[in-house]
Amino acid sequence: GTVVFLQTNTAGTTVDLVIGTGGAFIDSIQINARGTNVATAFRVFSNANATNATAANNDLIADATCPATTASNVAGLAPVVIQIKRWFPSGTKFFVTIGTAVSAGFSVTMYGSQM
Repeated sequence: GTVVFLQTNTAGTTVDLVIGTGGAFIDSIQINARGTNVATAFRVFSNANATNATAANNDLIADATCPATTASNVAGLAPVVIQIKRWFPSGTKFFVTIGTAVSAGFSVTMYGSQM
């Protein structure tokens, strides 16, 4: 599927999200459909701040099924929340993949605490 690194926006510049000095505790990841999508598998990987083309640099930390969604003017789209509850060392990056092409896409938010 499509590989996308989670990103942060600092001073208007989009860059890969990299865990800083001291590491971080990640509580959860929330996935929100941006509109009408087919069902897909959603997978979250941690990466040793290196190329994700080398399998040894990546670790599957969670996956979930994102159900088919239909955009509506009268009903909200329920988010999918993946509980992580894990500490990650400094330098860790995160990326996500989806198994099936979707039309509207997803917004992904990570919740946690920098140490």
